[in-house]
Amino acid sequence: MKFPFSGQIPNYINRDGSPRVARAVARSSSSAQLTHHLLPAWHRHSSKPFRSLACKTTTRHIGTMTNTNPFSTLLGQHDSIAIAKLASLQPAADRDAPIKVVMTNMSLKDTVYECISYDRSLANSANETLVTISVDGEDQAIPSALESALRMFRRKFRPRYLWADLLAGRTPEERSAQASMQRQVLENAERTLCWLGPDNGEKTTRAFQTIHEISRRYSAACQEVGVGPDDAFTRITMQQLMALREKLFDCAFDDLNSFDFSHWNVIYDVFGASYWQSVQSVSDIVLAKAPIVVCGRSNIRWHDYIAASRGMPIFQGKFFRVPLLPHVLKGFEIANSIEIAERRRRLNESVELLPMIQTARECATKDPRETVFSMQLIATPSRRIEFHDQGPQPLPAIDYTKTVPQVFVDAARYSVLERQDLMIWFGERPPCARRLRRHARRGGLPTWVPDYTAEPPKKNMAPFNPNTHMRGWWDHITPASARKPLRVSYPDDDDADDSTSTAARLHLQARPLGRITHVSPIFNGGNLRRLCFSEFQKLILDTSNSPNNYYPNEPLALTKDRFWRTLLLNTSTSHDAAGSLRSFPPPPPSMAAHFESLVADGAQHAGVHAGGAADGGERGADPRERGADGAGAAVRGRGAV
Repeated sequence: MKFPFSGQIPNYINRDGSPRVARAVARSSSSAQLTHHLLPAWHRHSSKPFRSLACKTTTRHIGTMTNTNPFSTLLGQHDSIAIAKLASLQPAADRDAPIKVVMTNMSLKDTVYECISYDRSLANSANETLVTISVDGEDQAIPSALESALRMFRRKFRPRYLWADLLAGRTPEERSAQASMQRQVLENAERTLCWLGPDNGEKTTRAFQTIHEISRRYSAACQEVGVGPDDAFTRITMQQLMALREKLFDCAFDDLNSFDFSHWNVIYDVFGASYWQSVQSVSDIVLAKAPIVVCGRSNIRWHDYIAASRGMPIFQGKFFRVPLLPHVLKGFEIANSIEIAERRRRLNESVELLPMIQTARECATKDPRETVFSMQLIATPSRRIEFHDQGPQPLPAIDYTKTVPQVFVDAARYSVLERQDLMIWFGERPPCARRLRRHARRGGLPTWVPDYTAEPPKKNMAPFNPNTHMRGWWDHITPASARKPLRVSYPDDDDADDSTSTAARLHLQARPLGRITHVSPIFNGGNLRRLCFSEFQKLILDTSNSPNNYYPNEPLALTKDRFWRTLLLNTSTSHDAAGSLRSFPPPPPSMAAHFESLVADGAQHAGVHAGGAADGGERGADPRERGADGAGAAVRGRGAV
């Protein structure tokens, strides 16, 4: 139920804000209609300056009714109504007329409004273009991307109620205040308009027609091969993928205007728009009730857009047989990550903060704090809480007065305590002195906290399955009473070890094993033959002269056997990915012949006979040596694990 903004109060609401029950009863006989009449939205004009118009939330309480009132129970079910600042975009018949916005207190539940999600990848940068509009009668500068969206969405004869983050607040205090309500605002919006930017006239219209057709063909092909709309793309079998490819390839080479290269350049501009580089777009779409991708006068529903983004690479391979442009591929990757989070949330699955931060790092933002803050809006408790007794942890407060290190520490602390593992370092680059010094100037970043401003590695640098080797150790600690939970202490904590410390500390359970005496170079396909010989030779020479040699009389055959098994982690290449090292089958003994061949080949290239090196190898190596198959390092010393 909506009312005109003329300052009039509906005739079934008293001047003091209480409902006129008798009038409402006359209007409706059903309880559902009665609830609708009794709980309207109280709309108010605001004449305050734009700077003070944060997305402040208030709660309007309906007065407590006596027990003699038969409707007191009904009203008690809705004892509070969330009120937020929404923008009333004033109409204009002329498209070039100045934009006027009136900020109004409105009920999120009883108001039909839309959210604008726009490109914020250039926010607070020198390349950002600002345009002046009128907000509550005062001139205010906003990004050109938001201004073009307001101009396109403006109606001719009646106002349109919208929400955009920058219209709700700019100062750190205003942005922090609106963050507590932003999730509700995004979830209750009738539609979320994902604004890619102005169109290119008829060219954009034709491009969206092709995108719709690609979406239709891909969706039809998925239905034919048995892929459902809620099936994860990673669960599609190879047979289904080949069937999809075959069905989409069943078209002429000049289909979809494939010979019109300028037409496909416009399509590339849609999928590779800079909007997808905006980190805020992730939460805007994931929380949206009905997201719509809009470019000028053309639009497409979110799920149809995702279908087109997965069908287009197949047509790209058929028509052009060249890789996608980097910015288009980047847009596909980010949109796919958004779709995964949106689907998991829709299916009531967990959307953890840690992987969403990794997704946000793929986007562009001038404020590193947005990498964490934007993802906190969509984060849900981790399923890891089922495996420990620490329970779910409260999300850190979104506070724009905090520094970058403070935000990163809070996020890392939450992930460690929530998950009770060290997955925050999975696939991360080791901390370097330059980054540590840079954060020290900003207030300090502890060495156990990842630097989320650093570009993540292009490839996964961890040789292990993170689901087992980085957290499976918890199940192997026996008895269960010996398991000590991970915790983080601050200098002002009562249980902190040193009250004079200037950084948060991570406390974890560890087992000291001794000192590592040598770490080999990383083994890979290019240096495997050379390192197998050189590291085996160094092992023999070092242990023969070392007073800490534990196996002085070990046979050469056993030394060789332990060395090559160390490089393979003593596991076979065929095993269950969900198992642990203890459950992996060992490699077959025939692998020893392959290792001897590698050593002999390496010795030949080094100009040394393999037998001469082996003659000096009657002394053994430490059985706790470890390495990684094809991507690890051989380690010597009692400290290897």
